[in-house]
Amino acid sequence: MTLPKPTERELEKWNKSDYFTRILRSDVDKKMKIDHYELGNWIHSNYESVIHTGNELNYKQFKKIK
Repeated sequence: MTLPKPTERELEKWNKSDYFTRILRSDVDKKMKIDHYELGNWIHSNYESVIHTGNELNYKQFKKIK
């Protein structure tokens, strides 16, 4: 599974919390059966990856770097 890509607005300075809020309100944790702590780490890693490399991290990639 891959998290939704951050929007252009979410990628603007100080809007990372908007991305977190949007993802946490979804049911990704229930679909993936992961806890909120791990989901939060994945959201953070995915966001940083998009900012720095332009690439999203799927769950398998996230687990490898964790």
